[in-house]
Amino acid sequence: MDFAPVFAEITALGDSLRNVLLMMLAAIVTVTVVLFEWLIHKRLRQLSDAAVQLTHGDYDAYLPKKNGDEIGDLVGSFMAMRNALHAYYSQLKGEIDSHRHTAAALKEEKERATYQATHDSLTGLVNRHEFEHLLSDALKDAQHYEDEHALLYMDLDQFKIVNDTCGHIAGDALLQQLKIILQDQMRRQDTLARLGGDEFGVLLKYCDLENAVKVAKTLLRTIQEFHFTWDGKTFSIGVSIGVVCIEKQSRDINYLLSAADSACYMAKDNGRNRVQIYQRSNKELTKQKGEMLWVTKLVEAMDMEKFELYSQSIIALEPLENEPIYQEILLRLREDNDNITPPGAFIPAAERYNLITSLDRWVVKKTFQFLKEWTSDREIILSINLSGPTLDDQRLLDYIESCLSHNEVAGQQLCFEITESAAVISLSSAKHFMERLKSYNCSFSLDDFGSGMSSFSYLKSLPVDYLKIDGSFVRDIMSDSVDHAMVNAINQIGHTMKLKTIAEFVETQQIFNQLKILGIDYAQGFYIHRPSPITSLIQ
Repeated sequence: MDFAPVFAEITALGDSLRNVLLMMLAAIVTVTVVLFEWLIHKRLRQLSDAAVQLTHGDYDAYLPKKNGDEIGDLVGSFMAMRNALHAYYSQLKGEIDSHRHTAAALKEEKERATYQATHDSLTGLVNRHEFEHLLSDALKDAQHYEDEHALLYMDLDQFKIVNDTCGHIAGDALLQQLKIILQDQMRRQDTLARLGGDEFGVLLKYCDLENAVKVAKTLLRTIQEFHFTWDGKTFSIGVSIGVVCIEKQSRDINYLLSAADSACYMAKDNGRNRVQIYQRSNKELTKQKGEMLWVTKLVEAMDMEKFELYSQSIIALEPLENEPIYQEILLRLREDNDNITPPGAFIPAAERYNLITSLDRWVVKKTFQFLKEWTSDREIILSINLSGPTLDDQRLLDYIESCLSHNEVAGQQLCFEITESAAVISLSSAKHFMERLKSYNCSFSLDDFGSGMSSFSYLKSLPVDYLKIDGSFVRDIMSDSVDHAMVNAINQIGHTMKLKTIAEFVETQQIFNQLKILGIDYAQGFYIHRPSPITSLIQ
């Protein structure tokens, strides 16, 4: 039997089957590769999409599952990076929000601080510092563009009555009400400011002098018609207003404020409750302006320690053994050019503008400092001048008593000089002041005695130790019989009352000898000793 055809057929069939199997295998491999590649690409695409979403801040995008392969490792690393970024972003966002909140708070605080620095806390009006800034801008405008503006300086009259009668709370309420009615009279471009206490300033922009006076009179009338009621009491107040024009020729804001303040004080001197225009030719205004310039210098002198203590000897005409050193304390101002200015140049300004008590306080404290450093065995008495207003200064009286009670200074080292005019005007205050300090063995001298007409009637009321005979009588004692008689009479009255007498303005040997003949106890003047720095006593 011939099997060749059969084998040939079987061989052909095997070849066909092998080809079919190879084709199926190839197909399976191809499908497997395509499917595997699709699965890999899908996971990678999911990972890529998550990365894109991450760049937009989406930290919750879907991620492929972590299998134990390289892509799974990649997914794990991506998740770690995403979580780290999320944590960092959350922290950063928190810090940014915190900084934003802090910046907002700082901005608010800055705005509040700026407002407080430029506005009066009681009335909400512009304060003096900001008003001066606005005034400076107006002055520059006037100088560069020749525009005309005006400045009003307003000082309330009878405001102190409300404060003294009803207290400071009532005074504050009055100022707040007054601010409202005054603002109603202001134009949009005008500025109303509280300069301090019961003083107000008004800057009138683009307003000539004639219209400024009209505005001032309107404000005057508004305040006159205003009635303040507190605790069942009704008060009327007035205002003195100084007006000055801001023009090209105006020098600076200090000049303008000084001129307006001078005009305001002139209004007060002329009867109060009126408007006064500043005129350069007015001699009284010029004098007041000169005094006002001293105000700044005096405050600066106290702050910068430009004042110096001088002293002048007061000697006994019949000295006893171991007679104490007796000196009157005097005040001098050392100018920047090293010149020495006597008190006659600045005391009137200090009295007029309520600085005299501050000067007296400065002198007392510096004198006490000197006494603390006094180490000599020689007994010393320093005589300190006090003004009338200082006799009402409870704070100074408390300070003196504190120093005495703590033995920082000894009462027997102190003599306080009070002018007879101050003592008469403030009789009750003077008596209270004297009696308090007499209990610490301080002594008192009545200065310029004889210069007033009430001296003798008031003398018995005051617990003084010395009478200081007015120098106007002493200076001409050798040529004027009336002056001679006055000196003699005052001396006799003083001795009758068991008081020591002091003659001032002793300028010649002849006057000195005559005083000795009359029995005067002490003498003071250029013939005896010219004033010198107090430090020379130690030297």
